[in-house]
Amino acid sequence: MANSHKHMRANATSLPRANKELRSYVERYVEIRREFVNDIKRYGVPWAPLSNRSGEDALRRRVQGLADCGLRVENDCKSLWLNWISPSCLACRRGVETETFLTSTQCNRNCFFCFNPNQNDYEYYLSHVNDAAQELKSRHSCNALYKHLGLSGGEPLLHKNQTLDFFRCASELYPQARLRLYTSGSGLDGVMLNELAAAGLTEIRFSIKLEEGSACVEDTLHKIEMCVGRIPAVMVEMPVMPNEVNQMKSLLKRLDSMGVTGINLLELCFPLHNSEEFNQRGYHLKAEPYRVLYEYWYGGGIPVDGSEAACIDLLEYALQEKIGMGVHYCSLENKLTGQIYQLNAPFAVRHRHWFFSQKDYFLKTIKFFGRDANTVEHLLRMTGEVRWGRDRSLGFVEVHPQALLPLASCMPNVVVGVAFAVMESRHGSFVLRELDVKPRVLGELNLSDL
Repeated sequence: MANSHKHMRANATSLPRANKELRSYVERYVEIRREFVNDIKRYGVPWAPLSNRSGEDALRRRVQGLADCGLRVENDCKSLWLNWISPSCLACRRGVETETFLTSTQCNRNCFFCFNPNQNDYEYYLSHVNDAAQELKSRHSCNALYKHLGLSGGEPLLHKNQTLDFFRCASELYPQARLRLYTSGSGLDGVMLNELAAAGLTEIRFSIKLEEGSACVEDTLHKIEMCVGRIPAVMVEMPVMPNEVNQMKSLLKRLDSMGVTGINLLELCFPLHNSEEFNQRGYHLKAEPYRVLYEYWYGGGIPVDGSEAACIDLLEYALQEKIGMGVHYCSLENKLTGQIYQLNAPFAVRHRHWFFSQKDYFLKTIKFFGRDANTVEHLLRMTGEVRWGRDRSLGFVEVHPQALLPLASCMPNVVVGVAFAVMESRHGSFVLRELDVKPRVLGELNLSDL
């Protein structure tokens, strides 16, 4: 795991055996990342120093040690959990037969990290309420299949009737689906709780804002306690601030003693606004925010340096203290894999040279450049292998990983480029878009890495 993270960050200059053609090809993606970093700077929150990347390797080693003690390490190390995880969280990784609907973006809280302004139609839904029940009926009429349905906002309980209508409709149309509600608890009382339970609510997820003070936290905890035993799964879901580990440890103990089912520890993100709030707290952006840079649908922003480390501290604490409830660290990248799966899964076997990764759901191929391209082409022709192709204009041979790896013993020290791609719809047709190429030593590759 630590090694895969190390290789992830390898660039053209970090592998001196890479030939000049490969170096030149990889440099175009290095430049794209430089432009991205410079573009994000204009939002006003500084990046963490590049030296912090070495700390990420140390984190991976810690995770491996915790895995030996029972921590579940899943979704390519993007999802870490103990004891229990919501089935809806598992479904989220691929985004299949699951959807979260919106009531409105209206909210009576003012969280400095809120990314709702990044959502489509944010301004419209500040003054309008979406008919989520009718939207669900429309999906059902088009034969949509769901096993997991959620309702979020804003704050859904500002619109109690619409919230109840949605869950009643969901229970009727999809009686086997897991139904969940996201809320701060505002507006929840005994009457509403009874109606939600009667409507078939399976799971309720509360957000707790430690920065709002003890009185607000206690009010939310009281409402959480009301739900325990009434709703099958009672959860907390909240971003973890790098400087609030001690408060979070106390919260974990408190929630566990209340009988809460689980907590989702989210990686704190800068939503590209409220920079003054992040700067006031001394936060920096994570030096390596994405393993593969792309225009992801999820609008959460850029992860904050130190939040992931804080979440791992809390997982370690939960192990040491034998916390019984589910504790799940959901990284930013864990929220992105569903998009990649949905883009690429329909085309898993369409391209002769590309492999559909079960590790991260990207389409991948292995590229050879310069003299190495000539050598591997000769070897492939000798074996009669057909899962490869040559691009003479760009000067590379690309090979399906399953076709190449049996030949790796012939050229184990050659540096190759592992390419990552997605299928995109453009003008009524589908186009393969390459997103990155990462240098790797061929002899160190195996299919589990890909």
